Amino acid sequence: MVKTVEIRMRQCETSKLGDARFNGGVQVIGPSSFLSSAFIVLSFFPYLALPVGTGSNVPVSAFLGIAVWSLAPRVRALDLMVVGLVGAPILANALSAMLLGARIPVSGLVTWLTVVGGFAGGATAISVSADRCVKSIAYSVIGTFGFELVQLRGIRAGSVPFIEWYTLPGYGRLSDNASSIVEFVRRPFAQFPEPSFMAGTLLLALAVLLTVSRSVRPKLLRLELLALGVGSVGVILSQSGVAVVGLGLLAIVFLATSGRGFRARVGGIIFVVLGVAGGLSVLEQRSQALNFSWTDRLSSIRVSLQYWFSDPGLFIFGLGRGGMSRAFMDGSVRVSALDFTVAPKDVWSVAVRDIVELGLIVGGIFVAFMLSRIAAGGRRLGYIPVLVLCAIWLLVACLATSYESAVWIWIMPGACQGIRVLSGTRPGGSSPRL
Repeated sequence: MVKTVEIRMRQCETSKLGDARFNGGVQVIGPSSFLSSAFIVLSFFPYLALPVGTGSNVPVSAFLGIAVWSLAPRVRALDLMVVGLVGAPILANALSAMLLGARIPVSGLVTWLTVVGGFAGGATAISVSADRCVKSIAYSVIGTFGFELVQLRGIRAGSVPFIEWYTLPGYGRLSDNASSIVEFVRRPFAQFPEPSFMAGTLLLALAVLLTVSRSVRPKLLRLELLALGVGSVGVILSQSGVAVVGLGLLAIVFLATSGRGFRARVGGIIFVVLGVAGGLSVLEQRSQALNFSWTDRLSSIRVSLQYWFSDPGLFIFGLGRGGMSRAFMDGSVRVSALDFTVAPKDVWSVAVRDIVELGLIVGGIFVAFMLSRIAAGGRRLGYIPVLVLCAIWLLVACLATSYESAVWIWIMPGACQGIRVLSGTRPGGSSPRL
């Protein structure tokens, strides 16, 4: 044991970051620890992004995630995973171009940096400075909820606060739809492009907070409980479809990992009841509202999958990055036969787009890889929490948003991989400490 600690300390001393120390058995590095916190906070601000062409962008948090990973001490397994993620779209594009003659836009490869940066940054941030990251998540969730309340009050008063800030290629210009937001939508979205984007981010962030905390200590801190509470309320206020099922799933994880104490069990049961009640209230409100958009999302997924299944070559090798948007625009994907409130110009699902564009082989492996990382990180919580965490990820990735810049879709599997790095690869290894 002493020899192992000496080796790890020597690795820290030779790291180019300097200022290395250990905190409770977990490596903490000064500059990298600060960058990890900044990465988490910036991941809640999708409008802080660099435009890529006229219709897409890459969040600044993705670049920061790559920086966090590149500056941290090397972990071979993680490095191989990152290299594999970088190569996945290149391989898929090469197969599509050679075998199907597809024209692949360069922008599709550039925006893939969001996936790489989110995963690599999430894994490294948790493995380098779990304590700071958990606090950063909690404060970011609480801050988002506060802004959501301010925005909701403004919408009910007849205006959207700071609406002129919501302008960036890849997102709709909200100032052009201010009247619709106030009169018909009437749902808060905080600093995000849309309510479901915000709700999905909050749900995944809370899942990561709960997973990391439960993996390293028996009880949640007051700050973490506060974040879980206000974050869940924030998801309900968004009236997003993910609230209908997502909060109940999150509550199941909370209950299953709450321990055997009476107070813990009662708290878990209360969370489950409130989560289910909140989900049902959202279902009732949205079903009666004029802005009922769930059918549009499901229909866009349906026609996309029909197009994907229509050709064996497309099914196996995919359209290539950026192919779905092009297929909608040139009429290859036929939407005229379906009834839409707003006709889609792309598939409104991140996971479905990735599978269709990367193909069955590369895309299937990609999604399976993300789920395997969640399972690897949550294995100490038990089989039921692992399955539920995977369901939460699939719910958000498939049904919450169409924006690949929703970086928490990629941070969650990365963070779970970070837990795996902390706990080691030995089946009987001791639990990590923050």
